[in-house]
Amino acid sequence: MPNRNQLLSELGCRLESGDQLALMVLKIRKLGEINIAYGYKLGDSYLEYAETMIRRAVRRTDWVARVGDNEFGIIIDTRKNPSIAVLAANKLINIFGEGASIEDAVIIPDVAIGIVLANDKQQDRDHYEMMTRAGIALSMAESSDRRYVIYDEDPDEGMPALLFENEIHNAYHNDEFELYYQPQIDLQTGELTGAEALIRWNSPKLGPVNNQLFVDALEQTSLMLDVTKWVLNRSILQFSECADIKPDFDVAVNIPASLLLDDYVVQLATYAANIWSKATSNITIEVTESVIMEDPEASKNMLQRFISAGFNVSIDDFGTGYSSLEYLKDVPATKMKIDRSFVMNMANSPKDRNIVKAVIELAHALELKVVAEGIEDRESYDALVAMGCDQAQGYYIARPMSYDDFMEWVRTSQWSGQRSAGLRVPCRGGC
Repeated sequence: MPNRNQLLSELGCRLESGDQLALMVLKIRKLGEINIAYGYKLGDSYLEYAETMIRRAVRRTDWVARVGDNEFGIIIDTRKNPSIAVLAANKLINIFGEGASIEDAVIIPDVAIGIVLANDKQQDRDHYEMMTRAGIALSMAESSDRRYVIYDEDPDEGMPALLFENEIHNAYHNDEFELYYQPQIDLQTGELTGAEALIRWNSPKLGPVNNQLFVDALEQTSLMLDVTKWVLNRSILQFSECADIKPDFDVAVNIPASLLLDDYVVQLATYAANIWSKATSNITIEVTESVIMEDPEASKNMLQRFISAGFNVSIDDFGTGYSSLEYLKDVPATKMKIDRSFVMNMANSPKDRNIVKAVIELAHALELKVVAEGIEDRESYDALVAMGCDQAQGYYIARPMSYDDFMEWVRTSQWSGQRSAGLRVPCRGGC
């Protein structure tokens, strides 16, 4: 049977000829278990059987090769219809699902298949890149227990953890990260009070990366402390430069779960405030409620250190972490941020509206300011004003934006001007 190099050569020739095709990598899973249970000789016999079954399943215009110990590469001719690749994958899955009788042993292994379709983009018609993408899709199929996965250019779906983490390391060292800012408004005066700093990654290779995917993967790397240090310094520096526009501007920075109990984080934040001459009273440290409740007592001690250093502390995503009233009455915090899932549904859900109202009353009883996130319409904005909510952020006010765009927004937006108490801004997104 042809090997990996021969497959790549054949694939390259077909791509250069402009053929419409798909590359499929099929893996025989549990081969190690088969070898242990029945012996390597029978395992080899099964692989020979698998090769025969694959050849019988595909058409004469397709091409099969052995690309690994238990992996087969298949070039599928898709000139008539791209869905032929999916039909071929289902056909192979059904064949292997029937099992095989070899030397009196009945073997029914699992198979996983990764598929990548060649398209008209020049960079997507490189045979090595196609093999890499087929391998990525195969990894996704295995990790998600799916029979097959078609490679998606969106990194949300197409990048396995290890490869994605390597890209994050490269991005950090290449200075590819950027801070975006989402404005926060005083609901009772209509004035701009500050902004939340949000890290973003627009990768030259992957494009704009889904933020939740990025942050989740980042927390699994060894970079979390370095990146947090960068976020603190960059955000505080940028807003110390705009003191002439908003002297008391408040910047909110999220502290990740993996660092909440690290004593060094308080020192980092304090040092960043001192070096850029920013008062700690204008810096809010945001920590999610669910993270706090993982170790309430240790979290309470750490938050108290931030409070003692003069920082504001906000309990983020309140309503999702199952905190008790007994704990809340003693938690060292100055603000509470209501989770967007409640705020966004207020217009259509009386229950969510009542929950938001109750949280605002509870927070005020505990002498905490309330920030509502996720405001997307005028009705929610007006309702929060009537409930006495202190601050808000959301798409109705403005989307997160780069620092330069944010500063332009500050100079031109009606939201950032001086307003009389109780004035409700009539326009969406800043006008």
